[in-house]
Amino acid sequence: MPEYLTLEEAAEQLGVEYKTIYRLVRQGDLPAGKIGRIYRIRKEDLDSYFERQKSFATGPGQRSGLTYLEGLRCAACEAPIVSELSIGGRDPETQRPICQACWSVKKVRKVSDAEMSKPAESAPTASSSSRRIEQKAQSSEPSKSPQQERSERIAESVAQVRREGRAVLVGEEGKVAEDSFLRAFAQRLEQVEEVQDPVHGRAIELRSARVKHEIDLTAMVAKNSELPGNRISRFEIRASLFGKGKGAVNVEGIFVSRTRVLTDAGFDADPLGESELSSALNALAQRAKSQDVFTVALLASATGWTAAAAEQIVNPREKSGFSDKRAVAALLDLHSGRVTLDEQDERLATYLPLLDPQRTAEVLPRCTQIVKNTVASRHSLALKDAVKVCNVGTAWARLVFERLKSDPEHALKEFPDRGLVIYRQGA
Repeated sequence: MPEYLTLEEAAEQLGVEYKTIYRLVRQGDLPAGKIGRIYRIRKEDLDSYFERQKSFATGPGQRSGLTYLEGLRCAACEAPIVSELSIGGRDPETQRPICQACWSVKKVRKVSDAEMSKPAESAPTASSSSRRIEQKAQSSEPSKSPQQERSERIAESVAQVRREGRAVLVGEEGKVAEDSFLRAFAQRLEQVEEVQDPVHGRAIELRSARVKHEIDLTAMVAKNSELPGNRISRFEIRASLFGKGKGAVNVEGIFVSRTRVLTDAGFDADPLGESELSSALNALAQRAKSQDVFTVALLASATGWTAAAAEQIVNPREKSGFSDKRAVAALLDLHSGRVTLDEQDERLATYLPLLDPQRTAEVLPRCTQIVKNTVASRHSLALKDAVKVCNVGTAWARLVFERLKSDPEHALKEFPDRGLVIYRQGA
């Protein structure tokens, strides 16, 4: 076994899918080095990660065969850890996770072995409750302040929501979650080789493009008091050409949260709905129009999105759907990792690795092989037929075509009757 492994070799060694290893590396849970565009993992780091996960999976009350994060519990309060956002820190000795409620509210930084092994207390009996009330009456300790009582109420509510397996965003988590998402979004962009500017009809290679990055601290929609201060990480991509018709694209990562709810209630456990998304999309369209540039945005929510909100993205041709010639958007549920986008929108083709890298890792190899085999037998394949044989949306089929056009054995051509067609060179 070599000392340095590829993502594929690491996945094969652990017996998991490629996308699982890719996600762990991107989240920083599995150390890896990057040589050019290729990741390399030290075998000892992979073995060390496996040993850590093995210790988590065999803890008290755990089940075997757990997936990443599933079944983990807080080392301090034993509340379920159902998402990366639920982890506030780790015990320095055991590396067991400590939930955000204990870490941020109760300020727990270390849990002793005795405390971790201590069984959960049974429900208090009437006599034990009476003794505690009597002891409290005799105690000379000062009563709790309103702020302490509020913090405890918030912690109890958050713990209950997490026990139910629901997504929850605590006020203290907002900045951490936002920073993590924006950092990951920038790292994803590094994996993209080319983007399309449908407004000017140009393809832009990122290695030769001029890229400017900025953080927009302005509220996305000033009139919506529930969405102030959400940050926009914007990458302005310009082709290194001058004069008329030069390519230009804006790529934005936007973390959406109801900051007023976080301020008033201390946490938010409800998916974002139509009103919040409509406000964000309207602001996106206005920015794209004012700059006259094609804009692609990934809007992330730590508590997810309602089905009605998702419909605005999936069905843009419906009355309530979002459709704009200069702007297109996708939704990310940070709790589940699910991405919602319009798979029929061809403009998204070159942006799919940025918007949905996990699905790209699944779809691209499979569809590429299907298209290659079909072209080898038929000598050509139209885009509309590739959609059928691959059983994917038009955007995914278009991405396969875009990737294969760099293959010297294949070429692309637009025909009046068949549309975009890929064919074998010399056939």
